[in-house]
Amino acid sequence: MPAAPAPPTASSLTHDAQRREIMEHPEKIGPDVEELMRYLTIVQFGRGRVAKEDLEIAGAQIKKGD
Repeated sequence: MPAAPAPPTASSLTHDAQRREIMEHPEKIGPDVEELMRYLTIVQFGRGRVAKEDLEIAGAQIKKGD
């Protein structure tokens, strides 16, 4: 079974105006992808993210289960 596209990719593929804008101005792809990743998270599509173990990211302590 093929993997489903990530939400930002799916959004770009299904919105003609956005896809056309990126095709005409490829220099915008970086900011567009960053914005889509910020806006469309996997949490919106039914799967949460939970830490499997205690860890530290950029000085922030994340506890198992958070």
